[in-house]
Amino acid sequence: LSVLVRTRHHAMVYDAGARYPSGFDLGRVAVVPMLHALGVHHLGMLMISHGDNDHAGGAPAVAAAYPQARQLSGEPERVGLHMRQCHDGQHWQWDGVGFRMVSPEQGKPSLYRDNDRSCVLLVSGLAGRALLTGDISSRIESRVAHAVGKGPPLVLLVPHHGSKSSSSKAFIAALQPQLAIASAGWLNRFHHPAKAVVKRYAEAGVPFFNTATSGAVEVVFPARSPPHVAARWRLHENSYWRE
Repeated sequence: LSVLVRTRHHAMVYDAGARYPSGFDLGRVAVVPMLHALGVHHLGMLMISHGDNDHAGGAPAVAAAYPQARQLSGEPERVGLHMRQCHDGQHWQWDGVGFRMVSPEQGKPSLYRDNDRSCVLLVSGLAGRALLTGDISSRIESRVAHAVGKGPPLVLLVPHHGSKSSSSKAFIAALQPQLAIASAGWLNRFHHPAKAVVKRYAEAGVPFFNTATSGAVEVVFPARSPPHVAARWRLHENSYWRE
């Protein structure tokens, strides 16, 4: 997983992909080149949801390319670097867009274990919102949904890549997302997103996008109309073996 959030004059990266034992580093070969190609010269925030490799492995490469970026994580002790602990209540604004951490709760470490320590970030604009959820499980989804509350149409980063342990019916019903996007690898060994999860979103009438088949998904948030998918890169870019 890796997400780039851009406002008019600012940018942040949420998670940075994996680094494999072979040395192949998605932070170095995918995330940083993508940022350069899109003209991101300054990164205001590098947020690593938690310490699992598929989220944190590429973080050192991104941090090295953008050393000025603030760094937050749900598991700073696992990620290393100069990460500080994320917790609810942290907030800031860029160009009229609000950023608010809704989980984990500050001062309650015993309530949050493993994936549930993920930084959950709500990004709010005039006509749309995005909720970045890391790998949280259904165990804390009700608290997260309550903290998010009502507001403009919501784009949901599907928790835990669409794992069966997340995306409960109650969570989907509470948030009523306009779009849901699952970050998953092609033919991944975990079979994410789970068929049952995809079915839950379909039954709720939520359009569902899977990066395994769509490639990178670009969502735009106009100031006066609901958010919508602007591009699915796998569908309009030639695969490298066809170039």
